[in-house]
Amino acid sequence: MAPGKVAKRIVVLSLSCDACLERLAKMPSSNIDGDLVLFFKTNDRVEGLTRAFVAGLLAEPGSRTTAFAKESRMLLSLRDLIAIDPDKAAGVLWSMHPNAADFAQQASRMIYSQQFILEKLGLETTPLLVNRSGEMTSAFQF
Repeated sequence: MAPGKVAKRIVVLSLSCDACLERLAKMPSSNIDGDLVLFFKTNDRVEGLTRAFVAGLLAEPGSRTTAFAKESRMLLSLRDLIAIDPDKAAGVLWSMHPNAADFAQQASRMIYSQQFILEKLGLETTPLLVNRSGEMTSAFQF
């Protein structure tokens, strides 16, 4: 999202959650940089995959919208592998972006910051949509 803009909605996803991957597949990339902010809830099983995905987003040249669309397609093409071996799926993502390693620390910091915020707010459910008013729901569509 552009600096100075205020998010109207926050979507919390986990790459270990099949319903979250479904939402990701249906999410219009035009929402990124618009009124939507993504938070990634992670766990030990998918921490490396989440880091690879976020680093890939950061490494992708061009607009965040274009990067999000491209990276999401790549991630979703690995859906079967994610279910079986998320670490191997992370390796595939890293191999698709040799320069993503330059963004690994930044991705880790972003993910850690998001985890800290999610824990402080007690947000455990994924997928989750949080409206600007604070209303939360796990039953949402794009």
